[in-house]
Amino acid sequence: LRLWGIAPMVLVWSRGEGRHAAQYDQARAFKLEKAYQAFRREDGDPVVELPGDSAEGSATIVVDLRMMHEKPMSRDTIGADVGAGVGTRQGGSSSSSCSGSPRSSPQVVQRYSSLSPRGDSGVGSAEGGPTTDEGFDIEWGHGQEAINGSTLAPFPGGTTELLEESFLRYQEGHGPKGILIEAPDGVEYLVNFETMKQTRMQTRRVRPVYRHAVGHGWRGGKPPGSPQRRA
Repeated sequence: LRLWGIAPMVLVWSRGEGRHAAQYDQARAFKLEKAYQAFRREDGDPVVELPGDSAEGSATIVVDLRMMHEKPMSRDTIGADVGAGVGTRQGGSSSSSCSGSPRSSPQVVQRYSSLSPRGDSGVGSAEGGPTTDEGFDIEWGHGQEAINGSTLAPFPGGTTELLEESFLRYQEGHGPKGILIEAPDGVEYLVNFETMKQTRMQTRRVRPVYRHAVGHGWRGGKPPGSPQRRA
């Protein structure tokens, strides 16, 4: 997919992992890329609606760019429990539901760029984040006022490690749905894993947070507990 109107690069958007992975068709890929650019450049909506798959009986597919995964469901249900939607928590069920759909688990979504030396040029990775042996990092980031054309920025490595550890405990049913973090300037933020949003405690300003796997030439989602390997 060559999107000259958006960026001079060849892009591929796919869903699923391994032999189950499949590319999105050109129309869906174009819509995803347009929404992705709006999300990172203009504080755009991270939730994207795509036409559903008739073979799966879904009228609408919803892709959440904060977690980079897709699920056939209604738009009304995705915002309520984004983080819990990546899998069933032990001791309880996910509050993101897909009634009547033959596929209830989210599909991993990945964005590949042929011209990116590492990850993609969309956000930029923070140094010091958790790195797997298979060659990709888990990157946590947050919304911000536009800096150098981007309204997203990665957290520092130490904060990313804290967020990832807390998020995995939450997913396993052993931790709270959010944690309080402190920025280098001393400002405190409450990060909510259910809604994937952070609140600045002093002003109550709410911005999105994201969790992406970032590898060589790609950026995407990795559900907790999935095999960690280079895409």
